[in-house]
Amino acid sequence: MKFKRALYLTHRWFGILMCLVFFLWFASGIVMMYVEYPMLTEQERIRSLSPLEIDAIEIEVSALEKRIKPEQRVIGFSITSHLDRPVFHAQFGDGTTLVMFADTGETLGPTTESSAVEAARIFARNSALGAAARYLEALEMDQWTVYGGFSSHRPLHKVALDNPNGTIVYVSTSTGQVVRDTHTWERGWNWVGSTIHWIYPMQLRRFPDTWVNVVIVVSTLGIIAVTTGTVVGFLRLRTKRRYKGGAVTPYQGMQKWHHLLGLAFALFVTTFLVSGLFSMNPFGIFDDSSSPQPQISRYEGGTLQLSGLQDALAPLRFLAGDTPGVKELTWHQINGSGVLVAHSIDGRSVINMTPAELLARVTQSVPLLLPQESLVQMERLEQFDNYYYSTHNRYRPLPAFRVRFDDEEKTWYYIDAVTGELLFRSTATKRVERWLYNGLHSLDFQVLLANRPLWDIVVIILSLAGVVLSYTSVAIAWRRLRRTRFSGVGVRKTLRASRNQV
Repeated sequence: MKFKRALYLTHRWFGILMCLVFFLWFASGIVMMYVEYPMLTEQERIRSLSPLEIDAIEIEVSALEKRIKPEQRVIGFSITSHLDRPVFHAQFGDGTTLVMFADTGETLGPTTESSAVEAARIFARNSALGAAARYLEALEMDQWTVYGGFSSHRPLHKVALDNPNGTIVYVSTSTGQVVRDTHTWERGWNWVGSTIHWIYPMQLRRFPDTWVNVVIVVSTLGIIAVTTGTVVGFLRLRTKRRYKGGAVTPYQGMQKWHHLLGLAFALFVTTFLVSGLFSMNPFGIFDDSSSPQPQISRYEGGTLQLSGLQDALAPLRFLAGDTPGVKELTWHQINGSGVLVAHSIDGRSVINMTPAELLARVTQSVPLLLPQESLVQMERLEQFDNYYYSTHNRYRPLPAFRVRFDDEEKTWYYIDAVTGELLFRSTATKRVERWLYNGLHSLDFQVLLANRPLWDIVVIILSLAGVVLSYTSVAIAWRRLRRTRFSGVGVRKTLRASRNQV
């Protein structure tokens, strides 16, 4: 009897504490199905770039190499445009960048207000978002730029495009490029979507460790409330020796609906909360035992070298007039061999290798990822599988190679079949995390995603059930609080009523 009493009281008070949170989580989850957190997608980024003027490149790549310090390790290199001029853009392992105008050799300094406005105007023109741009402010972060990946771009220049969509863009101080765009409807819906669902207000999210701990604590409290409620619900349910009038529940009105809905959707609500907790990787339970960096380095052939880039660029001068769609060139390595890739609205293509040569290079280099382990299989994917897939705006190119190894971690690698770049590593631990987080929280099952709107229907029905269940909790809690008013007399009455109900 004491156990039942403690169980009942635990559920009651934890339920009162969490009921409004549950309601907001389920309601905001429905919003997030169709309005994601603001981001500049890869397709939007490429579209916003001006066509690359190959014949305007007058400076050799070696001029940029001379300005790279010995301690700086190049991890990425691209030739793109800034203010309608070609630029060399080098990224370093410490998060810094070096940008040089490829037509004059001058180094790009910190972006000024006027340059930010001009970059935003070009972005708007190329993206068909208007032609006007108005400077707003320089800032470290706001609600839409709290992501840690912007650290190397801060402070950011905030520029309004003054178009019907109410578009605002954020320009990097270090590269001069637009790194995020938002629109009025997107910002509005995200205040009632991601900001609530992720507990994501900038004032909290700017402190990553604190934010993670808050999410873990709130999720844990929610799990306690739901678990105790489920146990109480089954204890109070009678299918054989029924209550008066043949009822299976002793409750009436709102409490009756809460009891029955809670039992009907207990599994869904529990997995929703547990998977949300897993998204924070509490106590590092989904950490891999090995780092992917040595494996990636072996495949790429060590530090990215720029020595062969100039020769790879030479043939493009003869094709400059025939490549109006090229927006960007990127340079990466496969086992020490440089690969020059052209990016356009229509996709990606390798410039300095034939598809057969690229395939041969990839095939020879794959075993270097885990040279001491057996390569089980290498297959070409034309469609997504359960672990490599795209939802909403996540960039995941196809076709791709899926490579499987027989090591302790059961490592898989996904490789871009067009460019040979490593895209994604999946270990046995990460695959478990995928099902326990994405699978249970977002219902990211291929049988649903490949047959939309089936996914939409299932998720909306379950989410609405969660909203209704949470509403009954809010209504019951409000009545209880109004009755007790947190007074000593009220609490004693509540305790006596609890004893009578157990």
